Order: sequence, then structure tokens, then C-alpha cells
Amino acid sequence: MKRRDLFVDLFRACNSGKSATQLHSQILRTGFAYDSFFVTKLNSLYAKYTSIEEAHQLFDETPQRTVYLWNSMLRSYCREKQWKRTLLLFKHMLSDKFKLEQRPDNFTVSIVLKACAGLKGLKLGKMVHGYVKKDQKMVLDMFVGAELIELYSECGKMGEALKVFQEFPKPDVVLWTLMVTGYEQNGYLEEAVTFFSRMVVKEGISPDPVTLISLVSACAQLRHSTLGNCVLGFVIRRGFETDISLT
Repeated sequence: MKRRDLFVDLFRACNSGKSATQLHSQILRTGFAYDSFFVTKLNSLYAKYTSIEEAHQLFDETPQRTVYLWNSMLRSYCREKQWKRTLLLFKHMLSDKFKLEQRPDNFTVSIVLKACAGLKGLKLGKMVHGYVKKDQKMVLDMFVGAELIELYSECGKMGEALKVFQEFPKPDVVLWTLMVTGYEQNGYLEEAVTFFSRMVVKEGISPDPVTLISLVSACAQLRHSTLGNCVLGFVIRRGFETDISLT
């Protein structure tokens, strides 16, 4: 087995801060210190098992940063709900004179949109949406679409969320659920029920427990006993009655 392949296996098996530190020392001694795969994995491991600060130190010490390394650092801040730090790092990414391999991709945009949603930062979110519209592949990316819908839902802009949803010829259950949930959380209860009906009856999409939670909540707020009983029957037929969150 080649030395690099051995390190790949070791990184994949790493599950502690101590192991991450030992692997870091090993790649420094063996000339893999700036290998993009190892640096990105190490960044993620430090953020997960030691601290974001150590992960960021490694990031700062890396002269050639690929989009994968940027995404790893952005994702770590976002996972900790450090929304402002996430957006600040993205700003630095844009100000950096990046090459093609450093250009923000669909995963970058998804992370940034989640941070915008966390802050209810509609203005910045719309700017990012404008960036997305310039890339046809990104426009049709399900991850990006999901984060855009969540952003507009969090900001109470269900009309904008619907426009994003309608851009997808075959939206998946995640996008449908985000719309149902968005309508319910913003008080558009009948729209939530109508959207769910369209999802299941017309499009034949099987809902997940999250979809059903929003639907049950909408029915409860509408105080529509007949509809509520229909929903309960649907839940039982689909085998979701054992889901504690629905009881």
C-alpha cells in the first residue's frame, strides 16, 4: 500500500482530537502538509474534536486554499450556529483573489444561505440569490433550492419561497416539506394543507415525519375536526403513529 493511501485510511478512521494531532504531525514530516485532501480532512477533524479555533489556525496557515477547505471552515462555523462568523469568512473568501478551484460552489452557497436564514438576513440572502441566478446549474441544485426556500420562509416571504420552488421541475420531498412547513409557521394554514394535498394526491410524493408534524399543527390550529381525523387516518395507514413527535 502506498504511503498516501495509508494516510487516507488513517484519516477516515480518525475519531478523536489526539488522533488528529498525531496525524497532523505525521503529514508534516512526510511532505503531505499541503495536500488538499489531508488539509481539508484535518480542518474538519480539528473543528469536530478539538476546537474551531485550532481548525481556523490550520486554515490560516494553508497558503493554497481550495473551495473544499473554504467549505469545511464555513460548515464548521455554520454547524455551531456562528452565523456572523460564517458570513464574515464568506466575505473574506470573495475578497480573496481565488482561482477557478477556489470559486464558491453550490455547497458554499448552501452554507451561506443557511447562515442568512439563521440571522433572518433577507438583504444579504437576496444578494446571494442573485449570484445563484447567474449559474444555471446552481439554480437547479436541490441543496441550494432548499436553503433559499428556508431563507425566504424564515423571513416571512412565502411568495419568494414559492417562486424558488416552482423553478424545480421535479421537487423532492425536502422541498415539498419546506414549503408545507413554511406556510404553517407563517400562519398560512390552509395553504399548508393545500400544498400537502397536492404533494401526496397529485404528485404522489410520500411525506416524511417532518411534513406530517407541520400538517398536524396546521389542522390543529384550523380546528377542523374532520380534516384532522383524515390526517390521523393517513398517519396510521402510513405507519407514522409510532413516531413520538406526532403523538
